[in-house]
Amino acid sequence: MGVVPDQEPKITTLNTQITQGHYLTAQVPKGVVIGDKLASTIGIDLGAEIVLLTQAADGSMGNDVYTVVGILHNRAR
Repeated sequence: MGVVPDQEPKITTLNTQITQGHYLTAQVPKGVVIGDKLASTIGIDLGAEIVLLTQAADGSMGNDVYTVVGILHNRAR
């Protein structure tokens, strides 16, 4: 899910659930925050690079490399 880093804390509490690293900032436009369970499952930590694949509205495929800047634990589970 994409967010506007400076605006998201007004809507959700995701920024308060960071257990490692930091929340998203405009200074790191290709930073991502992932859940602790996903990080453990795929065996990555802060600083790891991940490739995200997506499908555009026109059906074409897109991808880019992102750096894990934060890991969160969702207390709502």
